[in-house]
Amino acid sequence: MPSDARVVEAPGRQQSVAIAVRDRNRSARSHDQPFSTTRGREIDCEQVHVLDLKEGRIVRHEAVRDDVTMLQQLGVFPPSPAVALRMAAWKVGGRAARTAEEVTRRAAEAASSA
Repeated sequence: MPSDARVVEAPGRQQSVAIAVRDRNRSARSHDQPFSTTRGREIDCEQVHVLDLKEGRIVRHEAVRDDVTMLQQLGVFPPSPAVALRMAAWKVGGRAARTAEEVTRRAAEAASSA
């Protein structure tokens, strides 16, 4: 799994360092392994992370991933008609919004306790 990590210039940021990490992940897990979703198919996806460090702590993280390609490789995108109907029901019924609000609330709680 090749990875490229480098320190990049962070002009205008006092005592701050930006680190860019470009990572390509390849995996071919067997269907008999617990929790495997690949069913033996090879998955190849790339991502880039930018971390801002200040006083030895990560103060900001941004990431760019090719999720669509990964989901296509997993065989879940585009969704099957049954899954598409279930997604539409979540949206129309308000469950998607309620779930997003709950995830946001829990993330805020976790961040405040860290």
